[in-house]
Amino acid sequence: NLSLGGALDLDARYHAALESLEAATIRERLARWLRPGAVALSVVVPRRRAGSVALQRALTRRVRHTGRRARRSVVRVDRHGVGAVRLPGGLQLLARVDRRVPMAAGWLMWPGGLRREDARHNGASSMMAKLLTRGCAAIDGDDLAQEIEGAAAALDGFSSRSTAGIHFECMAGSVPLVLRRAVQCALA
Repeated sequence: NLSLGGALDLDARYHAALESLEAATIRERLARWLRPGAVALSVVVPRRRAGSVALQRALTRRVRHTGRRARRSVVRVDRHGVGAVRLPGGLQLLARVDRRVPMAAGWLMWPGGLRREDARHNGASSMMAKLLTRGCAAIDGDDLAQEIEGAAAALDGFSSRSTAGIHFECMAGSVPLVLRRAVQCALA
C-alpha cells in the first residue's frame, strides 16, 4: 500500500517503530496527550446482558471518578465580551454575542496541523481538513452540500500550524442545523 508520502514499506516501518517503543516513552506520551477527565468509554456487551442492573453497577464501579465530583460549568466573560466555559468533557466553548448582527460564525478546533506532521506525512493535515466536510455517516457529501447551501451557510475544514478543525458561517436562525452538521463531520 502507498502512504501519503508514497512509501511502499510503510507497514513494515510502522511495525518496526512500534517494536522499538519503550514503556517510559509510552507513559510519557500518554501523560501528555490523554487526560483522564476527557475520556469517553464505550462498552459492547451481548444484547441479553445490556439491561442487566448487575452489569451496570459493575461498570459504574470500575469507571467512577476517584472522589471527584463534576463541577458545574461557569461562564466567564472577558473585557472584550467573549464568554468562555469549559465543559465537563474538556471541551472549551468561547462565544461572543452581538445581537446587532443576524449572522453566526464558529470554529470547532483541536490540536493538530503542520507542527504535528513529520516529513513523511507533510500535507496530511491539509488533506484531512478538506475531507472533513465531504460527508459522514449521518449524511453523504452531496446531501450535506445541498443542505448547507440551502441554508445560505458555509462549512469548511481548515488546518493551520498548530490546529485543525471546521469553520462555519450562517444566518443566526440556521445555527442549530449548521452546528449539528459541523459536529457530525468533526466526529466522523
